[in-house]
Amino acid sequence: MRQATGTVTKLVFNSEKRQIFRLKTVGTSFRVLLDDADQRVEIGEHVTIDGALVVHHEFGEQFHAEQITHTHVTYDLIADFLMQGSGIGKSIADRVLRAFPNDLVEKLEHRDIDALCAIDRISRASATVIVNQWHQQSGKAELISFIEGVLSNAKVIDRKHIKQAALKAYGFYKDETVAKLNDDPFRLWAFSTFKHAETFASAMNIPDDDERRLICAVEESIYRKLKDGSTQVYPLEFQEELKKLVGSKLSIKGIIAANNAASISPPRIIIKHSELNPVGSWAREMQEESPHKHLYNQTYALAGVAIMEQYVQEQLRLRIEQHIENINVSDDEISAYQLPSGHHLNKDQQLALRTVLTSTVSVISGGAGTGKTSVLYAVNHIIKAAGQHVLQVALAGKAAQRLIQQTDDDAFTIATLLNKMARDKAFLDDYDIPVFHIDEASMVDLQTMYRVLKAFERKPIRLVFIGDWAQLAPIGIGLVFHTLRNSNKISLVELKHNYRSKGGIVDVSEKIKKGELFTCNHEVEIIEYHDNQNVLDIVRDTYINNMTKNGNVYVIAARKKTVAESNIMLHKLLRKRDTVIKAAPEFRVNDEVIYKRNDEQLGLVNGSTGRIVSGETILQQSYTPEFADLVIDFELEGLKALETVDIKDVNKGEYYLQHAYAITCHSAQGSEFETAIIVVENSKLVERSWLYTAITRAKTKAILIVKAGQTQEILDRGFAFEKINSGLSV
Repeated sequence: MRQATGTVTKLVFNSEKRQIFRLKTVGTSFRVLLDDADQRVEIGEHVTIDGALVVHHEFGEQFHAEQITHTHVTYDLIADFLMQGSGIGKSIADRVLRAFPNDLVEKLEHRDIDALCAIDRISRASATVIVNQWHQQSGKAELISFIEGVLSNAKVIDRKHIKQAALKAYGFYKDETVAKLNDDPFRLWAFSTFKHAETFASAMNIPDDDERRLICAVEESIYRKLKDGSTQVYPLEFQEELKKLVGSKLSIKGIIAANNAASISPPRIIIKHSELNPVGSWAREMQEESPHKHLYNQTYALAGVAIMEQYVQEQLRLRIEQHIENINVSDDEISAYQLPSGHHLNKDQQLALRTVLTSTVSVISGGAGTGKTSVLYAVNHIIKAAGQHVLQVALAGKAAQRLIQQTDDDAFTIATLLNKMARDKAFLDDYDIPVFHIDEASMVDLQTMYRVLKAFERKPIRLVFIGDWAQLAPIGIGLVFHTLRNSNKISLVELKHNYRSKGGIVDVSEKIKKGELFTCNHEVEIIEYHDNQNVLDIVRDTYINNMTKNGNVYVIAARKKTVAESNIMLHKLLRKRDTVIKAAPEFRVNDEVIYKRNDEQLGLVNGSTGRIVSGETILQQSYTPEFADLVIDFELEGLKALETVDIKDVNKGEYYLQHAYAITCHSAQGSEFETAIIVVENSKLVERSWLYTAITRAKTKAILIVKAGQTQEILDRGFAFEKINSGLSV
């Protein structure tokens, strides 16, 4: 085992699991490889590394680090530290050292900014940066020394995890970190896990019944429910989790401690009296069976989440009450309105159009293929004819691209729009009172809604939420669309007539919503299998049987493993005679592919699907020929020429382009296929909304591959959103 001490001067590579950096030591500099997600360094930090020096076949000699320790800066490395940590040049660093050859450390320790400013060409701002950077490094070194002293008898792996968590805490508490952790070692939980916080506290001899431990255990129990989407929790919901953490005898004492924590300012836990969740039936059922009914009159939430939810609630209520002048269009004009297809809007669509034009907040709800996008097209056309503006957004890039295609108007992902607004403060100046369409709104979580409302605070807009309540629930926390849909204060229109899918698919999707068992029909085929059968063999045969007679065919599965195995199998089976793509031999001409990142320059989004049409190609663009490693015909974006850098990240080994014979249900949401082969797996992800979303992707044929007898079990699981306890009320 070798050891070296120096300053981190450059991050060569940085990912979640690996860092490669250069370390400047006395008289030399070398490359360091750190393969440990629990240990991180930053440019300018002064560290001691333990490890081994090895020879890499391409990069030569490099240090493989096993242990990283933040240390105080030695005097002989102060110049390097000043240049890297404070961003000053070598000449100024030398000037500082010459000015204080013997007492520079003392000046830095005493934050003597005036003395540093007296040096030629050093401003007060530069002196402040130098002093702050010195104290930050010194503070980190003292913190690590404190942690190592507390954990002297702990396991090496625990010390490593806790030290990294403590450094994260330093980013928040700064010089007060040691004092804060001494006062309450469970503060570490916010930057790590309950297990590591408890290990740290135990090393500090904190007893099991200490109120700090019990409060943290309640926070952890609430947090575990938060990961399932719930923003507030009834005590009977989290009591089992709490018992696992502190034991049965201390669980009630933990709830009492949480009540105490809710009464201090600022509160760590928010407790409020609440009616039963109006969205789901689970709470009422639990209440009827419980001898502790009074516990259902109060809910517990983490403070940050509760504050966010309260803000969203207040902003939506303000907008509902806000008066915005109606966009006046006569009933005759609405009845006579003609879509580009030549069709008129049906009665429900006309009502939806009228509602959007006369409401500050409205919800347009409807199943797949019920003409929600036709309403948006008509709204956009009429609003722009009236001299006003429309902003269209969707959560996912694929949905935004489809909006552009179907409404013949601009659309953004929510993240893209918010970034544009942040970069260009005048972005909204051209928009008087825009109508703000949020498509696929059932997927919008609390954090996203918070960001949207924060960005538009004090700006008049009409909010329109468009979605399907039965589709997939948000990946993040909370329920926005479902809460708004159930509110009697918000204008709601339900679209019911299906224009896209054939009758048999519509009938089955309606039965899924009701939880009724369904059977085969002309458009829906059910293939049941048993334990002794290989599901991939069934997928293969079903795909081959349908690939020529039923248009485009996609496999939809819940597990990424099933998706990957299906893609490998179908690629090898179907493309073995096609031309290999030289730049990416994993692909061949005619492969079905999906792009997995947003790229404004290419005009592609995460979820763009298409087919490879050629390999290496010289494209004649104007007068300048351009080289492409492959050309893909994307479903929505058309022909795109890609180079190797567009296909994969060579450093990370991550492919932006992937096979797409099979995709997950989340990737499929917002798409439509002639034929969908749905692999119904026994996974907690597969419940009614998953099944409904998958089957409604099909226009002509839906084929379910399901284990015998499992369909009823999946229907009995209900909808995922019914299990989410949301504190939002409008």
